[in-house]
Amino acid sequence: MVTLLYIDDEPALLSLGKAFLERQGEMHVETVQEPERALDLLAARHYDAVVSDYQMPGMNGIDLLIAIRKRYNKLPFILFTGKGREDVVIEALNNGANYYLQKGGSPRAQFAELANMLNRAVEQSKADERLARLNRALRMISACNAELVRATDERQLLETICRVIVEEGGYHFVWVGYREGDELPLLEVSRAGDDSGYLDTCRSSGKESDLQCLDTMTALSTGMPAVSREKPAKDEIVLNKYALMHGFAASISVPLDSGQGEPGVLKIYSDQPDAFDQEEVALLIQLAADLSYGLSALQGDAERKKAERLAWEMEDQYRIIFENSGTAMLIIEEDKTIALVNTGFSSLSGFSKEEIEGKKKWTEFFEAKDQKKMVQYHDLRRIPGKNAPWTYESRFITANGEVRTVILTVGVISHSKRSVASLIDITEQKMAQQALLERENWYRAMVNEQTEFICRFLPDSTFTFVNEAYCTYFNRTYEQIIGHTFIPILYKDDIQKVRNFFKSLTPEHPVGTIENRCVMPSGEVRWQQWSDRAIFDDSGNVLEYQSVGRDITEQKQAESALQLANRKMALLARISRHDVLNQLTAIQGYITLAQEISPAPAVLEPLAQAEIGCWNIREQLEFTRDYQEMGTRRPGFMNVQESLMRGIAQIDVRDLSFILSLGDLEIYTDPLLDRVFYNLVENSIRHGHHVTMISISAQQSEHGLRIVYEDNGCGVPENLKEQIFVHGFGKNTGLGLFLIREILGMTGIMIRENGEPDCGVRFEIILPDGCFKNGINGSLQ
Repeated sequence: MVTLLYIDDEPALLSLGKAFLERQGEMHVETVQEPERALDLLAARHYDAVVSDYQMPGMNGIDLLIAIRKRYNKLPFILFTGKGREDVVIEALNNGANYYLQKGGSPRAQFAELANMLNRAVEQSKADERLARLNRALRMISACNAELVRATDERQLLETICRVIVEEGGYHFVWVGYREGDELPLLEVSRAGDDSGYLDTCRSSGKESDLQCLDTMTALSTGMPAVSREKPAKDEIVLNKYALMHGFAASISVPLDSGQGEPGVLKIYSDQPDAFDQEEVALLIQLAADLSYGLSALQGDAERKKAERLAWEMEDQYRIIFENSGTAMLIIEEDKTIALVNTGFSSLSGFSKEEIEGKKKWTEFFEAKDQKKMVQYHDLRRIPGKNAPWTYESRFITANGEVRTVILTVGVISHSKRSVASLIDITEQKMAQQALLERENWYRAMVNEQTEFICRFLPDSTFTFVNEAYCTYFNRTYEQIIGHTFIPILYKDDIQKVRNFFKSLTPEHPVGTIENRCVMPSGEVRWQQWSDRAIFDDSGNVLEYQSVGRDITEQKQAESALQLANRKMALLARISRHDVLNQLTAIQGYITLAQEISPAPAVLEPLAQAEIGCWNIREQLEFTRDYQEMGTRRPGFMNVQESLMRGIAQIDVRDLSFILSLGDLEIYTDPLLDRVFYNLVENSIRHGHHVTMISISAQQSEHGLRIVYEDNGCGVPENLKEQIFVHGFGKNTGLGLFLIREILGMTGIMIRENGEPDCGVRFEIILPDGCFKNGINGSLQ
C-alpha cells in the first residue's frame, strides 16, 4: 500500500484527487491544504510520496519542495499544478522534483497519469533505498569485522558494534540485552542511536524489557531473527504501539550467544517501513554470528584470563575470526607491507598466502590512480588527532590482471602501528548498474535513430514521448511537444475518418493502421501512414496511445499516377477494340456479299480463308479483353460450382452431360474464374471431336486438395501435354489454355494435363494451402 501526502489549497481538488487515486489500486491518500501543516505531518509519520500544487498562499510548491529536500532527501515529490510556465518546470526539476504534471483535460486520464508517475517514483525510490540499505549493510559488516579483529573488551566491543550499526548501517536505534537465568527484565548491556525515551516508556509499561514483547520472545525461543512492522507480511509480527508512537516503522530481533551460556538479543530499529527484507536479514544474521563468535572469543573462563595464556589464546581467536569472517581481510605493517592475509583475500587476489605475506605491499593490488590517496590515508591514521576515511571504494587488481571494484574498510589496531583492512567485492553489482544504464541509453538511441516518427500521447493529446524524427518532421523542438497538447492539422476530408479510427481501438483489438493527410506548417498537404496501439487499464479505459508513422506522399503520388495511366490505357484499348471489331464486322459482311455474288471455287476458297482469319482476329480481341481484365479486380474466394455455371451459360452444351462433385468449395482466385471453365469446356467441344460427357470434381490427396476436369474425348498426346498451355499453340488462336494458366497463376494455383492419350483429357487444378475453404458436401449430376 502506497501512502501519499497530497497538498493543495483547493478542498474540492483534494477530495477529487483522493477519490481518483485511491480507486487506482493499492494507494492511501492523506490531504492537507497548508504547506506548513504538511511539513509537520512529514515529521510525525512516514509517507511514500508527496504531491503538491504550485500556487498556494504563504508557501508555493517550489518552496515546499526545497524544504522537503533539506529534510527528506530521497522522498518522491511530484508537482501537480495548472501553472504551465516552462521556468516553473525547470525550477521544479532543478530542485529535485521527480515529475511535473500539468492540470487540465480529462480528470480520469489526468489522475491515471498521476498514479502512474507516483507508482514509478515510489518503485524507483524503494529500489534505490533497498540498494542503499544493502550497501550500508555491507559497509557495516565490513566495519564490524574490522572491530572484531582488534577488540579486547566485551563491553567496548558491543558499544562499538552498536555505534557502527547506527552510523554505517543507517539504522535509527540499536541495543543489546542479555537474559540472566529465568529472570526478567533483560539486562541492557549496550545501546546506540536515539530512542527518544522509547525504552523508558516500554519499561514503565512492562513491555519492551521483558518477554511480553513478542518479537524479542520469538527470537529467544526459536533462535531465529524476528521482524516486526506496522503491517507485517507472512511470518512477521505486528510492531508494538510504543514503537510506532516514537517514530519507528520496523524492527528486528536477532538472537546472540553471549558466550556464557545465556541467550541475548541484538535489537535494531528503523524508521523505514520496508526495512529488513530477505537479503538484509541474511546480512544481519551473518553479523550476529560474527559478533557471537567474537563474544565467545572474548568471554573465556577464568583460567583463560591469565595474562600469559590470554595473549596466546586471544591471538588464536583473532586468527580464527580473521580467517573465518567470510570477508577478504589483511593486516598491514606501518611500512605498508602485508603481514597477514586470510583465505578470502588469497582467493580474491589469486595469489597464495606464501606469495603475499611479508613480500608484497598492499598498495600493489590497486590501480595507480588509487594508490596516492591510499598512501595518504595510511599515513594520516598514524598521526594523533588526524582523521582519514575508514571506508571507501577502490579498484583492485588480481593476479591475472583483472580489475575488480571493492569497498575497502581500514582501521588501526589499538596500541600498535598495524592496520587491519577488509574488502568486499562489488564488481558484479557495479557491472549490473552499468549494464542497466548502457541498455537504457542504447534503447533511447535506437528509438531516436529511427527514421519513422515515434510518439506516445494521452487521450487528451498531451505528448509523453517523441523521437527526433517526429520533431524534425513537424518542425518542433522536443520541449515544445513533451508535456503539451499537440494536434497536427488534419486535412478537412480526413478529420472524421481519424476520429472513427481511434474510436475503433478496443481492448480486444488495440492495434490498427490508418492512412491520412496532414497539413504541414508550410501549408503543404502530405500523406502519412500510422500504426497505432491503444494502452488500456484493467477497466478498459485508454491510458495512452503509442504511434509509429511514416510519410507516404511519394508512394501515394506514384499510385495515383499509375491508376491514371492504367485508366488511359484501358480506355484506349476499349476504343481500339471497339473500332477494330466494327471494321471486322464490315469485312465479314463484304466477304459474305462476295461469296454470294461470285460462287466460283477459285474465289470462294480465298474468301473462306479470309473469313477464318477474321474469326481468329475476333477471338484474339476477345482474349485481349479478358487478359486486360486480369488483376484489375481484387482476388477473393469464389464458389467453384457457381463460377462453372456462369461460364458454360455462354456455350451451347445441349449435347453434353455433366457430372459435378464440388459441393460448397470456394477457392481464392481472380474473379475471371468463370472464364477458366468457359475455356475448358469450349476446348473439349472444339478439340475433343466426340465429347459427350464432362466430369468436374474436388478430390483430396496426400498432397492437398485439387479440382479434376475430365471428358471422354480423344485426349492429348504425351508429347503435347505442356505445349498446349503455350501462347499461340494449336489449330486456332492458341489462347484459351494459355489464358487459363495465367488466370489461375495469379493466386498461386497450378494446372496440368495428365490424362491417358485416346481416353479423354484430365486437367488437375492444384490448390495451395490457404487457397480454399468449405468442405465437399456431396455431388450434383
